[in-house]
Order: sequence, then structure tokens, then C-alpha cells
Amino acid sequence: MHQAGLYADAENTLLPALLVGLEQGMVRTFLDEGNAVISIIERLCERDRQHQLPAQTSPDFGRWLNNLLAANKAQSENDDKAVPTAESINNTQHLLTPLKAREVDILKLLENGLSNKEIARQLNIGINTVKWYLKSTYSKLGVTKRAQAVTEARRLKILTGCALVQPSLFCLSIIRE
Repeated sequence: MHQAGLYADAENTLLPALLVGLEQGMVRTFLDEGNAVISIIERLCERDRQHQLPAQTSPDFGRWLNNLLAANKAQSENDDKAVPTAESINNTQHLLTPLKAREVDILKLLENGLSNKEIARQLNIGINTVKWYLKSTYSKLGVTKRAQAVTEARRLKILTGCALVQPSLFCLSIIRE
């Protein structure tokens, strides 16, 4: 569609996928599609600057599109180096995808040293749901471990310290430092 000059149709076709990409923290998925998709993203960025995107887009959408373009530019300049990931972009900018309220709730409980089982009980959700949220949160924060997630969330000011729900050794060790 884009190559045929049907720019609006191409943008409207790609927009739902980009909205899911924002929600899921996808970067490589769009970069790997090449210049045709990048051209559509550039056009959508311009529409965002002119406040011409549909109402369903969040305020973070335009920033996320710009981050995709920056990642593409970095990839183009450094083809022999590793492609930027959500993790490397997050280290230099705010989160590409904001955390959901439930993810922040789980981070607060992680900060207090609760296990997945304890988190599930506290929030009245299943343990697999906790694991799913943790996986999503780790991806958004660009980390792989619980302690890293808490540290990164503090660095980004998502967490502001130990707001104890119940005492834990994890928080007590942090308080002593």
C-alpha cells in the first residue's frame, strides 16, 4: 500500500499493530520489517506532531514512535554492532512502554521481598498471572531478575523506597545501607 502511494491506508493498517507494539514493548518486530515500515512510522510521527492521530493513541505513543526511529537510526549507523533493544533504549530514555497499575503493584510487593505465591495471595490473582506480569515488567524495565527490577524501578522513580506492606529481609537489608 505504501509503495503504491496509498499512505493513509498503509498508516491505518499499521496503526493497530503499532498500538499493540507500544503495549507489549516491541522494538525489533518493527525494525526488522525494513524501510517501508520505517517510512510509515515517520509519517505517523509527523501526524502525531500535528495532533492528527486517532483519539485511541496515548500521549506516550508519539514518544515511542520517535524511540523506534532513533533505534532504527542507531541500527543503520552501526550495522556491524548489535541492534538496539528495548533494554538499551530504556537505559538512556524513559520507559518505551509505561508500566500498568498492576505491574507497579507487583513491583511494590517485590520490593518488600514477597514470593510469587505471596504476591498472588495478596492481590487475589493466580500465580501464573503474577509470572506473566513479572515477565512483562522485566521486559519493559530491561532486566532479568527481581532485585534488578526493583533497582531499575527506583532509578526511574517508579518506586520511591520501601513502603512496607509487611516486613521483609529484602527491605530491612536496604534500610540498613
